[in-house]
Amino acid sequence: MKKVIPLMLALLILLSSTCFAAYTPDPNRWTWLTSTDAVGVFYDRETLSYSTQKKSVEVWVCYVYPQKKQHTKINYRIYDDRTYDVFATIVYNDKTGETIDSDYPRRYEQTIIPSSLEEDLYTHFFPTRT
Repeated sequence: MKKVIPLMLALLILLSSTCFAAYTPDPNRWTWLTSTDAVGVFYDRETLSYSTQKKSVEVWVCYVYPQKKQHTKINYRIYDDRTYDVFATIVYNDKTGETIDSDYPRRYEQTIIPSSLEEDLYTHFFPTRT
């Protein structure tokens, strides 16, 4: 009986690390921006582009939701006048890697709401404007 308990404990530790692991974006490509108790936010350095003509930045952002076991990637264009456009939204299942949902909305400018995740993006990419 004494030998069974340590064996079961070791097995539980091994299984729990794979069962509860959350999706983590590739750190060679994705940079952590911010997080809350429900979501981690990363942006893709490889798709990041600035437009001086449009006074904007275009970037893919990944929202990781560990409790939901899914992550969402959104393609934003953020303007220096505190507005933004969304070009695509794709939701993935962390366990299977399959797409759960996707949306390619019509472009329309939205105002950045104070204390939102979009405002965190704005203050990161336009630090002198805040």
